[in-house]
Order: sequence, then structure tokens, then C-alpha cells
Amino acid sequence: MYGLVAAQLLILAAIVAPHELNMALDPGPTVELELVQARAARDSFRGAYVTGQSALDLDGSGVPMPAGLRGGDRVLVKFDLQSGRRPRMVAVERERRTAPFTATSFTIPGRVVDERPRMSGRRHERGLRVHVGKPAVAIDLDLPASIALDEAAFARFSGPSIVRASLHPGFFGHRYFTDVRLAGRAWPADVRFAYDDARQRLVVAAPHEWRRGSRGGAADDAVRSDLFFFDAAGKELGAAEVQGRVTDAIVEADGRVLALVVARRWSSEASLVRLGDDGQVVERSVPVALDRVLGFDAATGSVWTVAGPTSAPAQGPHFIQRFGVAGLREPRLGPFESVPRAVVSAGDDVWVLENQRHRITRLDAASGRVVREYRDLNDPVDVAVARGTLYVIEAHRTQLTAVAEDGRILWRAPRFHGLAWAVADPTGGGWVGASTFEGAAGGVLRFQRDGTVTRLPATVGTAPRPDWPRRVGADVARSAHDGRLFFLAPEAIAVMSPDGVSVTRVTGFRFSTERRLRS
Repeated sequence: MYGLVAAQLLILAAIVAPHELNMALDPGPTVELELVQARAARDSFRGAYVTGQSALDLDGSGVPMPAGLRGGDRVLVKFDLQSGRRPRMVAVERERRTAPFTATSFTIPGRVVDERPRMSGRRHERGLRVHVGKPAVAIDLDLPASIALDEAAFARFSGPSIVRASLHPGFFGHRYFTDVRLAGRAWPADVRFAYDDARQRLVVAAPHEWRRGSRGGAADDAVRSDLFFFDAAGKELGAAEVQGRVTDAIVEADGRVLALVVARRWSSEASLVRLGDDGQVVERSVPVALDRVLGFDAATGSVWTVAGPTSAPAQGPHFIQRFGVAGLREPRLGPFESVPRAVVSAGDDVWVLENQRHRITRLDAASGRVVREYRDLNDPVDVAVARGTLYVIEAHRTQLTAVAEDGRILWRAPRFHGLAWAVADPTGGGWVGASTFEGAAGGVLRFQRDGTVTRLPATVGTAPRPDWPRRVGADVARSAHDGRLFFLAPEAIAVMSPDGVSVTRVTGFRFSTERRLRS
């Protein structure tokens, strides 16, 4: 019995002692790293911990490599530190015992792998895999994939977050993190935003992730959202919490936030509410089914809803009607042969999109009178309007079509894939966001009145817009004050300068004071 206990103690010491000595004899110094899209979890073995993507520039295509490296060789990957930028990979060296951290650089050990990865930055069980040089050599970096947290800190995570920590070199060369702090909130997949032209500020709604309750394993179906405010350049201004999940929002002319808010996790209904800057509800409507909501009407502080059945097979005729915080408003517009897909309002006009009938109907919003029908279209899903010209996203989001006010097709640009949005320039032409254009990476592109499409100097990707769940808010906004574009990018909200030369990525809201996560 004593022998068994002694053996267990020896095994435990063999596991723990090197780790403790690695920290106790660590020569220092440290470097500050960020983890983005960080999420907290816990299990019975490790307790509470956080995992995330280290904010490193992992473009290794131009990084020099030592000659003769083979699978299994140990290496050191060197990163340079520059203020205001992510640490950038600059060199790969054969592993050596001394690899000090300095004020301008640090190293991470790694091992060359035999297989070439299909993409850089792909996460693996052992840490982070990158590919370096030409032809590419795959390297697994020995960077901790998770960081332990104090148990009490687990409740501070309401969704993807920004975490800062100090990276140590370790006496034996095993990197480890200390001084872990919660620095801010990153954007979840269902983040929503709107632009306030009156105050020149960006309003971002970030729903909390749902978690199972702690009392007897019962589930708490109540949901919440954070409301964040930024200036036009992406600088943090303030934050508030909203009771409920904000599914979509706009900003009215007087600066008030008008939002669709779901009160419970499993509810298919939402209330139309006006929110104050403190996140409190100023006005609230009765609930309305989310699948009936087709678009916002900012001029009247309401949404457009379908009047009648929406589920297939829904028999016509179909009508649409405004729905405000006080309930339904007249007039009822229609009839339409199929269930409208979306509604776009601009001034006294409203455009109703029917993708099943491949048409757009323009109506007078005050009287309900049909002004014109546009039928020479293929599955229209979105439209931007300026000076009577319609710019329509159609053909399964592969084509942008310009339609004159009298219904004539002015031009078609069919070489897109994944068209996410279009915004019109009041002086003519406009901008689109797409995954690809002419077989190459797309991003944001400028189109002219004659249909000419050009790439902008700044390169930034756009987030694809799924057709389900239905969205009624815009994924893009343009400042009438200075012409900046605000749009959804992968894991960020991008702010593009009017000339398209520079882009600021707002990856989250940073707290004024960082919150310690591990003592």
C-alpha cells in the first residue's frame, strides 16, 4: 500500500515539478499578448479556463527559413513587436537554449510537421499551426491553447471577449501566461449595428450567449444584450445593458435607438422598442412574430410586417402594413401574389421585393397606390435606391443590376459571388460588398453609373449575409456627414474612409479598466 502511494506521489511530482520549476526559475522578461474571440469554459479536471485566438500576424509567406529542415525538427519562430500592430512573424531559426524576450521581439518554439496544411492559422490540439516560406513548411507552435481562470471569473464572460495576458519565456523554454485580464467584449456572430448620423456615432448591439442556469441544472431562458457606442472613427464612448436579445436595430432621426427585442431564448416573437442611452426601454409594443417582419421604416419609427399567413404553402393575396410601438398603422398595402421577402422605405416611397415572382413593386407609402412594377429580374433579394435608380442584388447574390425609374434595365454586372449588400451614392453609382468578383477576392468595390466596377485601395473582407435567419436591418451604413462606410467584416465592424484608402477594424468594445481573471 505504501509503495503504491509512493509511486503515485512520484508520478505526480514528475508531472508538476518541471512546470513549477519552469515558472520559479523563469528569467523573464514578458510580453503582452491579446486573445481575441476568447471564450470561457470549465470542466471537472481543469476547472475554469479560457481559450481564444492569439492576436498574431501569421502571414509567413515571405519569412526566411533555415535550409534542410525536416519533419520533427525543433525551431524558434521570431515575432517583432510594433506599437499599434499585431506581433508580426519575421524569422524562423533552429532551436537554441537562449532565446530572450526583448522590448521589440520575442520567440515561440515550434516543431516542423510533415503534412502541409491547407490554410494558415488553423488551430490544432497542440496549439497553433502556421505555414512559413515558399514552398510552405508547416510548423506547430508550442503556445498554450488555454489559460486557467479563477472560478469566480467565469461569470464575467457573456460571450466572445478580448483577453490580455503576459507571455513568459519559461526557464525550460516552455511558454506560459500569467496576469490574465478581461480587456473587452468581442463581437458574436449575431452582432447588429446602426449608425446615428445626428450624433455621428456607431451603435452596436451584441447579444449575450445563453448559458444554462446553476440552480439544480435548470435553464434560465432570459436573455440580455450589450449596447455599445463608438464615435465615427471607432473610438469607445460608452456602454449599457439591455434586457432581451436585440435581433435588429436602427437609429431614428432624433437619435433614439429603435430595436426588435426578443424577451426569452426560445421565443419566435419580438417587441418593437425604443431604447435610451442607458439601455432602458422607453416604449414597447406588443409582441409580433419575427417571420412577419420585413424591414424598418425609420421615417415613421415602425417596421413593415406581413398581414396574413407566411408559412408555406401560403395562399395569396398578401398584404403588408406598418407596425409601430402603438400597434398596426394604416394603410394596408397590396395585394401581392406571393409573400414579400423584404421591404425598403425611402421618403414617401416603399419598394416591396417578391423573389418568388421575380419582381419589385414601388408604392406610395401614404396612399398605398402602386406606382410601378419592375419584372425583368431574377430572384431579387435586396435593393438600394438613389435618384430614382434601383440597384438590385439578384440571381442568387451573383449579379448587380441597375434599373431606371421607368423600368428600363440600364446594365447588369454578373461576375460577383456572395453579394452581401449594396449602398447607393446620392451623386450616382455606389458601393457593394461581395465575397469574390471576377474570380478573385472581392471585399468592397465601387460601381459607377455606367456599370463599371473597380476595386478600392483598401483590402478588407465582408461578412456573407445568410438568407436565414431573416434579417431586416442593414449590414452597411453610410455617413451623410462625411461619406464613411460602416459594414460587417469577419469578426469585426469595418469603418472605411470616404476615398476607400484606409479601413479601421472595430473588433470589439474595450473596457476603460481591465478586469483581473486570475489572482
